Amino acid sequence: MANPARKLVRNVASIAGNPALLGEYVQWLVSSARTGGKPSRRLLGGIEIGNFTNFSEFHSVPRFIDETEHRFFESFTGEGAIIDIGANVGLVSLVLARRFGDREVHAFEPNPTTFAALEANIARNRAQNVFCHRFALSDAEGVVLFHNDPVKRGTASIATGAGAHVQEVPATTLDAFAASRGIDSIGLLKIDVEGFETLVLRGAQRVLNEIRPAAIYFEVCPALTERAGFAATEPARMLVEAGYELRRLTDQSALTPADVAGVELENWLAIPR
Repeated sequence: MANPARKLVRNVASIAGNPALLGEYVQWLVSSARTGGKPSRRLLGGIEIGNFTNFSEFHSVPRFIDETEHRFFESFTGEGAIIDIGANVGLVSLVLARRFGDREVHAFEPNPTTFAALEANIARNRAQNVFCHRFALSDAEGVVLFHNDPVKRGTASIATGAGAHVQEVPATTLDAFAASRGIDSIGLLKIDVEGFETLVLRGAQRVLNEIRPAAIYFEVCPALTERAGFAATEPARMLVEAGYELRRLTDQSALTPADVAGVELENWLAIPR
């Protein structure tokens, strides 16, 4: 049996006990056959996402935005540009671009293969108000080491040292970017950078203290933040010290940096006080 056929048999056998997953895998195979190995899927009212590296990405992409997050994005009304740091394949950027068709949406993704997928997805959805930038957002302009595994793209991040799939990528700060584009109003700032939120915030002091985004939507994952070399509470602490109130997305309850201790993985909001 040829290797591709053997792999197919193994994959089907491994998911045969899960009818929903098996159905999704069949969808992946049919879409692959129909598109010459370039499957895509429609999500959230017709947004089309493709350029997947494997079935795992095809399976995972609907879970990039859960129902609570989608309701928040659809109901958010803050004025100003939209900044998506850690845009991945573009689903959040596309939801926000559709919601705010008259605004600029700036999507940052430094992983070269993911950036290609991001650009392709923006193009296939004809989202002319989305601008893609292949930069890592950090605390200084220049270059940073970046772990850019071309297959496991969802966990790509700034690297703390050399290794497999690590290369230099261009970096900038949010302050420098906002100044270069003349951005003086930010409606929503989304930050999802696999534990390196601290570096993004260090490079965004003018944005935080003078521009003051209407809302900052950021990932809270103590394990990732500590693995990146920072205290688990550091991003939340920086936002509180800059005059922001922390809230949980699900119930809008008020939070403190100490509440990070009880979190495994959540997305929080920071709202100017």
